[in-house]
Amino acid sequence: MEPKATHLIFLVHGIAGHASDLFFVKNSLLEEASKTAQHVSVCVPICNEGKTFQGIEICGQRIADEILMMERDSSKLEANFSFSIVGHSLGGLFVRYALGVLHRQGFFERHPARTFLTFATPHIGVHSSGALVAWGARVFARRSGCQLALRDTDQDEPLLLSLCKGEFIAALSRFERRVVYANTSGEFSVVYPSAAICNTHPYRGAKNLRPISAEYPHIVHVAPIPRPAPEKMMDVSAYDTRVTRPDELAVVRSMLRALWVLSWERVDCALPSTLRPFGNAHVHMVVKKPGMMGGDVVQHACCYLVHHV
Repeated sequence: MEPKATHLIFLVHGIAGHASDLFFVKNSLLEEASKTAQHVSVCVPICNEGKTFQGIEICGQRIADEILMMERDSSKLEANFSFSIVGHSLGGLFVRYALGVLHRQGFFERHPARTFLTFATPHIGVHSSGALVAWGARVFARRSGCQLALRDTDQDEPLLLSLCKGEFIAALSRFERRVVYANTSGEFSVVYPSAAICNTHPYRGAKNLRPISAEYPHIVHVAPIPRPAPEKMMDVSAYDTRVTRPDELAVVRSMLRALWVLSWERVDCALPSTLRPFGNAHVHMVVKKPGMMGGDVVQHACCYLVHHV
């Protein structure tokens, strides 16, 4: 009889994505887990396929509902299984909303939270990615895009700011580790400061970055996210003040301060852009097939998820 899984890992796709986008990550995780004595199960929710423009809170609620449904039908899981969760791009924000719902439902009391990990997630929004990206998000990504651009006006405050408070930040605090993967350049969709949860851009203009090892040619730095000195915490110069209004900069400062209360690990990647589709470096962050550029980033994350337990 096959042993029940003791560690459940959820993978959540991003905007206009599909579960199949993460099948390579899923297979890589299972292969890495097979080298250990762990019993790992990997779940890729399908509830948001074709529906990612409807709003972060709506998509996040669907993720939470699917996770709770899986918990109820846990014939292949140990009763007290631990869990990790991974979000790609906008999927990372879906996850952060879902975690708040799960926290409210007592999920964290029943299951130890291991690793929260995101690939190129716009934790601070896309308003600093440039006027064109912010405009495109609002126009083409509808409600989700307005939330990313901090232009959702149907609530008392932007949803991204709400995600940094209350049950949402409490849920993040329950994880043993929080890890963000951010692309240092060539990333037009989600710029480095937003993905890396920082107020500086140390790689602006940098060239010929040295990888951490031959095994990971597209990873250039791994370290905890430093919390700025008090006198520098108000500095948001890394965010494009040409397209970010003063009131939005105040929201940016509030989000950064709230997230910096927690400890984070940051993995800086140097995945090159190309002349192909707009924001192509963003696509390289989570590849779909073996042998593609960025496969080493996926492998690094899989090792982190499987072995840091």
